[in-house]
Amino acid sequence: MPVIDGQSFNCILRTLQNINLAVKVFVDEINRPHISHEFSSTPPSNGNKLMPNTMLMYLKKLGDSFPIGKIYHSAEKEGERFFFLNLGITEIFLHIITWIDDPNLFEKLLHVIESFLLKQGSRNLSAAKTILEKQLVSIISLFPRIVASSGDWRLRLLEAFTTAFRNCEVESTHCLAYLAVIEEMVLPAVSCNVCTALGKGFVKA
Repeated sequence: MPVIDGQSFNCILRTLQNINLAVKVFVDEINRPHISHEFSSTPPSNGNKLMPNTMLMYLKKLGDSFPIGKIYHSAEKEGERFFFLNLGITEIFLHIITWIDDPNLFEKLLHVIESFLLKQGSRNLSAAKTILEKQLVSIISLFPRIVASSGDWRLRLLEAFTTAFRNCEVESTHCLAYLAVIEEMVLPAVSCNVCTALGKGFVKA
């Protein structure tokens, strides 16, 4: 639809949140080590290897319609709403990013992630800042995995991440999310306390 009203936006956003939760549970179940218990002694099935393809099949329609809306031609309010919905779709696919073999879909996802980080780095965010902040921790926590798979997009994503981090207020609880990502990407052998101390020193500098 070219224009989306508030009620439709809230309905679609919550639908995407439910899909996101379902995919997250699905992926966690696949990655969970098999544990025998009194109710089931059946070893894990080889069918688990086919589950990624099954999930991608279920999400194909969502991927084909992504990004939704004419983001760059809508009025500011509608464009903002479409951006949030596309961000919700992106979050869903990030759970299965290592399974995606469609380069077109993958590039569109990276583009939305870059735009999201640049919005976080902006000092002139709209009243929708709260919605963006709710998405921050979940997407930022997956950033090392995104960068590892991003190929030619790596530099652009790192620059966008740096911009967002530099504009993050020191008192913000999100600072720890950024620092945790930096630790995972750059200092995997250093304890969290040391990384936090280094990060605080960098911010003050």
